[in-house]
Amino acid sequence: METTAVIGAGYSGLITAYQLQKAGYDVTVFEKADIPGGQCHSLPAGGGIVELGCVFGTSPALEELCHDLEVKVERNYFYRQYLDNHGQKIPQLDETAIQKFKDEYKMLPSLLSKYDICLNTPGFYNIPEELKMNFKKWCSLHDIEVLTEIFSAYFSCYGYGELDTIPAVYVLKHLDLSSLSSLVESRKIITFPQGSSSICNALAQKLSDIRYNSEVLEISNADDESILIKTELSSEQFSRVIITTPLKSGIVSHPFFSRALDTFITNPSNTLVYRIPSAGLVDSFVVNNTHKDGKLRLIHVNSSNSEYQMISVYSNGYLEMKELDLSMRESLSSMGIDSAVLTASKKWNFFPHVESAMLYKGFYEELQSRQGEKGIYLGGALSCCSSLDKITEFTSAFIHRYF
Repeated sequence: METTAVIGAGYSGLITAYQLQKAGYDVTVFEKADIPGGQCHSLPAGGGIVELGCVFGTSPALEELCHDLEVKVERNYFYRQYLDNHGQKIPQLDETAIQKFKDEYKMLPSLLSKYDICLNTPGFYNIPEELKMNFKKWCSLHDIEVLTEIFSAYFSCYGYGELDTIPAVYVLKHLDLSSLSSLVESRKIITFPQGSSSICNALAQKLSDIRYNSEVLEISNADDESILIKTELSSEQFSRVIITTPLKSGIVSHPFFSRALDTFITNPSNTLVYRIPSAGLVDSFVVNNTHKDGKLRLIHVNSSNSEYQMISVYSNGYLEMKELDLSMRESLSSMGIDSAVLTASKKWNFFPHVESAMLYKGFYEELQSRQGEKGIYLGGALSCCSSLDKITEFTSAFIHRYF
């Protein structure tokens, strides 16, 4: 019987294994941590649930999956405000920029229509040359500079990187017209009252074989028809393997896939959860910090009562956690919040992507042409955008294409 190994029990790996198992495949998942979920990381705190990673979604496909899994979701309006470094409310754009933004926003559907095949196909296929340049340069090329500020609030502040370095295709596929309009026009979005971890826990419960605390140390071809996967405690053969998470250099023996994995870049993103005296906060972007490493960029309100609020604060950069905590407290103090209690923290390296130079060299085109070579595939977030929405939409297409 053919067997399939999936590397990684984050959302990418779990939904890939779930879809394969539903299709009748024998699947084993290897996860180096002792819990499933990756960035779907929720913790009980302050009488509610706090999020250290994923917060919301917009895709009907994600909502349908949650319904199938009997995972509770809600549709809520996304209230947010823009603050300066002193916690004072400010407009994100001045009056002159607001009118230009309205004009740019109206022209965006027409502008993007010429990229329909690329943007509407799950994964990275048929990438136009224009979309391989960095997003800021692409915006400048089409005279839509004001829109870059809108995109940066929902892209850079959530840790996906700076728009002057990230290729346009990543930004436009992650924040497609549907997702962007949901946020800009304050439509209802998908939220998880029991935490985003509830999705991954539900997926994991459906799977027959997950190996926790099983960091993969070697993936090699035992012969022409099987793949050997070694962990600290086991050595097993499989018919094929789907890698859904970045791996350390040298683990995969196949030259092409080893080189491809080494090409991916991840971004440092940090989340710290604080309990603060109730300050009436709603989700807030700190405008002046949008492009500053180590500074508080975004406040997400997890829960509140009459006495205190639980908030998650987000920043980018490589600061040690102690320095990061001091930086966050300075920002909160400038907003008049001086008695914050650190409840939880997490450093992430996520959003595997490649530089523009590699896109121009045809990185994804070669990857697609070599998927399945010697039984090895790169799936999940390695072949599509790192969001619950896009991974959900991509996985079914991936399995249909290759299995």
